This record gives sequence, C-alpha cells and structure tokens, in this order.
Amino acid sequence: MRVILVCVTAVGLAVATAFAQPMAPLPCPAPPPTRGVRVAAEWEPVVGVLIGWPLKLPRALVVELARDVDLHVTVRDERDQRRAARTFADWGIDPDRVRFVTTGQGTGYYLPRDWGPFAVFDAAGRYRLVDGLLRDYPLGGLGGLRRLSPTNVLRLNYRPDDQASAAFARSLGVERVEVPVSLTGGNVVFDGHGTGFASRLLLEENEAMGVSEAEFRRILCREFGVTRFHFLPNFERLGIQHVDCLFKLLDEERVLVKRPPADHPLHGHVEHVIDHLRTLTNPRGRSYQILRIDTPRYLLFKLANYTNAVIANRRIYVPLFDIPADAAALETWRQAMPGYEVLGFSYDGWSFTDALHCRVRGVWDPAMLYLSHPRPPACVPWAAAIPLAVQVRDYGGAGLLADRLTLTWRVRGDGWRVESLRPGGVDKFQATLTGVPPGATVEYYFTAASASGRHETTPRTAPLAVYALSVGR
Repeated sequence: MRVILVCVTAVGLAVATAFAQPMAPLPCPAPPPTRGVRVAAEWEPVVGVLIGWPLKLPRALVVELARDVDLHVTVRDERDQRRAARTFADWGIDPDRVRFVTTGQGTGYYLPRDWGPFAVFDAAGRYRLVDGLLRDYPLGGLGGLRRLSPTNVLRLNYRPDDQASAAFARSLGVERVEVPVSLTGGNVVFDGHGTGFASRLLLEENEAMGVSEAEFRRILCREFGVTRFHFLPNFERLGIQHVDCLFKLLDEERVLVKRPPADHPLHGHVEHVIDHLRTLTNPRGRSYQILRIDTPRYLLFKLANYTNAVIANRRIYVPLFDIPADAAALETWRQAMPGYEVLGFSYDGWSFTDALHCRVRGVWDPAMLYLSHPRPPACVPWAAAIPLAVQVRDYGGAGLLADRLTLTWRVRGDGWRVESLRPGGVDKFQATLTGVPPGATVEYYFTAASASGRHETTPRTAPLAVYALSVGR
C-alpha cells in the first residue's frame, strides 16, 4: 500500500512524499556509556571553515567566506604561510580572520571534508574533536559486488592528511579523539539527532580494515551518540560513492537529492537510493521529505554536482559549472532553504566527484546556542490550547537570558504575538497557543539568547522562514 504524506515546514514550502511501509531504524547495539553525547550537524553554528593551501578554490568564494567566518588554513611551512598571507591581504581579507595551521600535507590536503574531524559535545556540554582514519579512497561498484579497488596503485599518499587533524585540534586548543574506523567526511553525514548516513562502500571499507558492522555501530554510539546509521546503496557503477555527491541533508527531516537526466547511466541507480530513503523514518518518526535538484550533464557525461554545497550559518555556498542550469539550481536551493543567502561560485577546478563541499569544512562553535524543535504533524486537531516545545542548550555556559526565550506566532494573515517560554525540564521549554480558530494555519518560530551575546532562532532564518501547522475544524 502506498501512502501520501503532506508536511509543511516553512512558509511556501510544502512537500508531498510517497513512501512504502517504513522499516524500524536499526537499534544501537550498545547504548553510549554517557547519555547526551551529540555530534553536530553541518547546519549548526560555525565560527570558521577549514581549507588547505595552496588553494584549490575560487578567489570569490574565499573572500565571501572570510566576510562571515574565520579561515583556518593548513600550510606546510612558514614560506607557504607568508605566501598565503600576502595573497589574502591582496584580496582584501582581514588578517584577523585568518588562522594558519602548520602541518604535513599529502595528496588530499585540499580535501578537509574527508580528513577533518567532527565536533562532538558530551553530556556536560564539553566540546571535542573526534577523528576517523583516512587510509585511501577505495573504489566500489554497484549491488553486491563488494569490490574494493584501492587507488594507492597510483602511489597517492594520504598519511599526512590523516595526521593533520591533530595539528588542527592543537591550533584550537581542544581535545582530539581518534577512533579506529574509516569516516571519510564526504561519505558521512550526521543530523545532530543521533542519525548518520553513508553509502554502503563505507561499510565495505571498514570491513576490509577488519572493523565489523557491529563494531562500527558500537563506536558510533559511544563516541558520537549516533544510534541510527543508514548505509545507502552505492550509486556509481564504479567510484568512491561519496554521498555528498548524491544528496544534501537540509535538516533532520528533509533531504535534497540529485536528479540526473533520464537517459544518464546513473539515473536508475539514484532512483534506487530514493526508494531506499523512502523506507526510512527520521528522528521524529516520520518519513523523510525528499526534495530533488536537477543535475544535468556538462562536458559530455559529467553531472553538475549541485548537492556538493556548504551550509555555513545563514549562507549557502553552491558550486556552479557555467551551464544554463546553474540559475535553476540556485533557485531550487532558495526554495528549499527560505531566508538563507544562497551564493554560487564557478570554478574550472570543480569535479563531478568532488566540489565545494569536499574542499571546505566547517569549524563548529564550541559555545554554540543550540535550538531543536520537535515539530508536530502538519495538521493537528483543534484544541483550546495547543502545546509546543523546544530544546535550548547553551553550550557556552554563559547563561540563557530569560526575557529572550520566546515563541513568536500568528494566525496566518494576522499580526505577530510573542509569548514567553516556560521551563519544561533540563534544557527544555514550553509555550502554548491559545485562541486559535478552527481551520486556521499558524506560523511560528522560537528565539533564544545567552549572556555570551549569541542569539539564535529556529528555524534558523526566522522570521523569513517559519514553522507552520494547520488546525482542524
């Protein structure tokens, strides 16, 4: 039986997703010894980005990044640092925005997404970097081939890149933990709510390293707080199968997936992944909302890699390929992420197997103000009082400002109302909608601020984007 689910998550954005009977998420084989461990999602607050010198990025992108966040730049030695500093100064970049990290550089030095560490908060809110192993970029095929063709036959050297995370952690002055599994960043996505994704190649790669699936899941539970990890079907006939070239997780409930032309050899394989995604439930117990972005050909057979983009605070950086479809891709991003500033960057060095996301890695805010709202269904029965809840975590420990913890809401078409949030448990707050007429649509968002000067909303770009729910008659 097929079911149609319609959910509204932002003004003007409604997605209908057809899906088969969802399967239960795989349980964590062993619960984390410390409750509350959480790995940050990519869309959470960042204070910088990690990139490698010599640059394999367009000048315009680096300049735009530096306007919003710090640049953490890996260099081999003082000579490279001087060259980089002169270049950034010539480009008008504020030197206070640049932090250099001296470290060994291997073949993949410019791909910090793959070798860089993940930001993890423990139950007490302490911040650390957790780092996997990068040994190589194995190639995998479709279906049950389980074929690994190491690229080291080309004598590529990724050992210095694998060790670069240690130097980066030292430069930040934070603890680093290395785990004995492969977690190549372009093939790993976390949602900040205990869920991870990768292509099946990551499972095969770890098994080839002697790490069983059960052990892999135990380590993800213990070190990342990840209790659900989904291995998606490989989607390339033969390739590195990195999921950032396949889809982009927009939040814990929505995923943006590439759509190759119907006559492209990868079209059917991508649709197979879509079928698999439709069997999964998100952390809220609902089907994932699946959005699509057209990825046409360029240079004969290559696909425009628009999902290989970076979300950094309230900006989205998208690779462009100097083809007519670029404009439509940017508009797709804007429709999917209302309120975000969506910027596109052409560069003749982008590849259909790696692009902007692979070469830029977020540096998450250790003192972030974290908000999470368990959205109700898009339609709820009418009631005199409709409760809403939000989690607010001040990881910096400066203290929340009580008078800045608010719910802002309105019946669509009316003026905004502001309600103070009430404590509802540890890091949890509540508010109640009253006086909502039957049949109305309510739009709302939450706001929080801390003594550190941080201010956040959920949705992140409110009031340009808001939550919406319809009330029954």
